[in-house]
Amino acid sequence: MKNKLESYEQNVKTGKWEIDLNNNSVILSEDAKKIFGLENAEINLTVIINIPMEEYRIPNTIAFNALVREDEPYDVTYKFDYRNSGEIKTINSTATYDKEKNIVYGLVKVIKAQIKE
Repeated sequence: MKNKLESYEQNVKTGKWEIDLNNNSVILSEDAKKIFGLENAEINLTVIINIPMEEYRIPNTIAFNALVREDEPYDVTYKFDYRNSGEIKTINSTATYDKEKNIVYGLVKVIKAQIKE
C-alpha cells in the first residue's frame, strides 16, 4: 500500500505560488514552474496574468480582486496551452490573502492534460 501512495503522490501535479502585492513580485515553487512550463523563464506578474487562455483571464482577475478586496474565496479553474505546444492543461488554483503582509498564497493543481486536436 505504501508504494501505491508514494506512486500516487509523484503523479499528482501540484505546486505553490505567492504574489507579494507590496512590490508585485511572484514566487513559484519548482513544481509550479514545471506545471506552467516556466522552469527557465523570468517570472513576473504579467507572465502570470497571461498564463490562462484569454477567455479565463478576466474571470480570474475578478476572482483575485475579490479575494484581496472583499476576502472572497479564490478557487478558479482554467485552461492554458502548455508552452504553446497544443497540450491543453486544465488547472485548479486556490488562494488565501494575508492582509497584514499584503501577500497572496496559492496552490495550483493539474486537473487534466490533453493534446489539442
